[in-house]
Amino acid sequence: MTLKNIYIIITILIIIMINYGIFYFITNNKKEKTISHTVLNIENKTKINASINKPIEIIKKDDSIQDKIKKPLLSIIIDDVSFSQHLRYVDMVDIPLNLSFLPPTNRHKKSHLLASDYSQYMVHLPLNAINYHASEVGTLYDDSSYEDIDKTIKLIRSLFPKAKYINNHTGSKFTSNLEAMSNLAIALEKYNFTFVDSVTTGKTQSKNAFGHNVLSRDVFLDNENNIEYIKKQIRQTVAKSIEQGYAIAIGHPRFNTLKAIQEMSDYIQEYTEVVYIDEIDNAVNSK
Repeated sequence: MTLKNIYIIITILIIIMINYGIFYFITNNKKEKTISHTVLNIENKTKINASINKPIEIIKKDDSIQDKIKKPLLSIIIDDVSFSQHLRYVDMVDIPLNLSFLPPTNRHKKSHLLASDYSQYMVHLPLNAINYHASEVGTLYDDSSYEDIDKTIKLIRSLFPKAKYINNHTGSKFTSNLEAMSNLAIALEKYNFTFVDSVTTGKTQSKNAFGHNVLSRDVFLDNENNIEYIKKQIRQTVAKSIEQGYAIAIGHPRFNTLKAIQEMSDYIQEYTEVVYIDEIDNAVNSK
């Protein structure tokens, strides 16, 4: 073999090696891009699926509450309980509910007796409103004297001996009056009641009157007596619970309200721990 032929063979081998190197680089680069693209797609799909399964698109947590509890707490208050039919609706639901009974009147004489069958219940205290003219008998007014307030709360204590919590029935005028709320605070403390603000007005003076953290309603469930609307409000309540570590919702003893709660019970329990109001009180106020 001549020297010239040897040079030709070496040149061909060098060209082949260069071409192979270029081919390997291009192929490998494509694989890396494909893998990277696939990983991004998987990550994006995971994020999308996670957001679909969450009750809200973006969830922020209140660490000051979350570090005290393992799971967001949710408490549902059912106001205006006063008749046996109401309790039949309540029996539809298999999660804990805080039943808030109206004090007895001639219209519902046995509300306190109905409450006595329960180990835990609340009292739904009628307070006067700005634009509500069908006040319950025994309603307290913003100009009621302390003596009248004391007398009413003393009677309620005798009628509902196991009750610890009271929330307001209507009351937008009363709860926005600091003097009235201060008098109520004194009477409630005297007879060992804890106030839960139904928040019937944004001008409520409960926190100023009581001088400590007052539990307050986050969501009204049934301003519309419509099952789909109520379910929407339940989702909002769950989202609120996740956001701040707990939430309090208020509904009424209506068929649609209790049916919607029961139909959503699995959803509610997936994201929250459903509890009585005292557990939220303990978590929030570190009692």
